[in-house]
Amino acid sequence: MKVLLLTTSSGETHCSNCFRDNLYAQALRNAGHNVIIMPLYLPIANRSLRADTPLFFPATSYYVAQKFFKKGKMPRFLEKILDTPMLLRLAASFSGTTSAKGMEQMTLSMITGEGKSFEYQVEKIIHWIENHDSPEVIHLPTSMLTGIAKAIKNRMDIPIVCSLQDEEVWIDDLESKYARQAWEAIGRNSIYIDRFVASSESYKSISLDKIPEIKEIAVVNLDENIAEKLLKIYLQVK
Repeated sequence: MKVLLLTTSSGETHCSNCFRDNLYAQALRNAGHNVIIMPLYLPIANRSLRADTPLFFPATSYYVAQKFFKKGKMPRFLEKILDTPMLLRLAASFSGTTSAKGMEQMTLSMITGEGKSFEYQVEKIIHWIENHDSPEVIHLPTSMLTGIAKAIKNRMDIPIVCSLQDEEVWIDDLESKYARQAWEAIGRNSIYIDRFVASSESYKSISLDKIPEIKEIAVVNLDENIAEKLLKIYLQVK
């Protein structure tokens, strides 16, 4: 099976989501499946998880576009400067100190799928998919990217699976009104997800409490049967 696995790189830090995505990719590949790794925000630091596509939604230019170019497109020359390897490495070196405070608008844009900067970046992902052999399944690493699912589903008939893990750590650190808007937007966007996946029963319970619109969540424990469990889910949504 051909799976497009998006992963949100945390730069030089090692987050639980990146660790999980690495296990998913390795397990599926070891089982003989074609896994395409698509990095978002920052270049992948983990040497065992190699990117198969360009970097999308680069943290440097996307942050500046959200802050200063809300009503128009960022000049192309500035985008190129901000997305140079040197500045991306610099951003990665500070990624471990990143807080949700001050990131409210960017967070909401990624969830709602709204805003000129988001539309510009997500169009790049859609264009990439359209110009390559379409995957049989797309797997998102977090519900905070359901804006991407919304954009893809409005253009393509590709099943989308979405992992749930640690969203509340980021969202609940936002200002309260933005946190409420974020959870509500994820609930609305749940219609664009064919299946949600949690890595434990405990986080399944947290997710059902936070996002009551979700009625079913599959649990894929990080054990030796990862590939078998994921394949079963992928076949169900095809």
